[in-house]
Amino acid sequence: MNIFQDHERLLNPVNFINATYNALNGLIGVHYQLSSYCNMYVHRGLSCYSAISDAMLLLNEDQSQNILINVYDEITPDHYFIKSRLEYWKSDPCEDRELLKSTSHGTTAGEGATSMILSSNKDEATNQVCLELLGANNKASSTTISKDLLTFIQTHKPDLILCGYNGDIRFKEYVSTLQEEYKIPVLSWKPLSGEFETADGFGIWFGHSILKKGFLDEKYGFLQVNQTHSQAEFKKKIERILIYNHFLEKIMSCIL
Repeated sequence: MNIFQDHERLLNPVNFINATYNALNGLIGVHYQLSSYCNMYVHRGLSCYSAISDAMLLLNEDQSQNILINVYDEITPDHYFIKSRLEYWKSDPCEDRELLKSTSHGTTAGEGATSMILSSNKDEATNQVCLELLGANNKASSTTISKDLLTFIQTHKPDLILCGYNGDIRFKEYVSTLQEEYKIPVLSWKPLSGEFETADGFGIWFGHSILKKGFLDEKYGFLQVNQTHSQAEFKKKIERILIYNHFLEKIMSCIL
């Protein structure tokens, strides 16, 4: 595009508009000819939590609704380069199975898309699970997070904790208290998904797949953050999962 040949002094905004996250929402609406409520959240590590929170508020207003939630992120070369300069990624390659044992800075990049339907109507045939938002904080210290987690665990008594630890040793303190204080298996889904802003959507899907089976598969042993639990304990029945995600530093959310 040559702005001088086209006698323009500003670039055509179409390419920019189509590159935003809103484009996918619009394409879904146009394809299915939807004219109902449509919103988008670009809140970094709280994007998925914000979308689910909005959907739950809508369900409280009209319980007959079925609400589609899409969470997605794409890693582009430019995106990867910018975050590399901020020391988001590990400088040396790291195998998925070794990520949680790493003692270096950075993590592995990821991308993905997760879709879910929120509804107040119970349907046994669709393998539904119940979601409850416990809290979110954009500027929480590790001490505050530890206290909040203790409250959540004592109140809701989960059978399993899925956390968002990504193998970056700088953020190990956000899960260190989970290793010793609670006699509950703690797994991270980040070795499977990589790190991205809406990775908690993958965590919800992973938790749902575990609830459908009713127990942890032994093949997920390498995802343990607290390596004190034996494979035999993986066979215990799982009915309640606490999903605790943190994106980089001080962005925390909890979903049951």
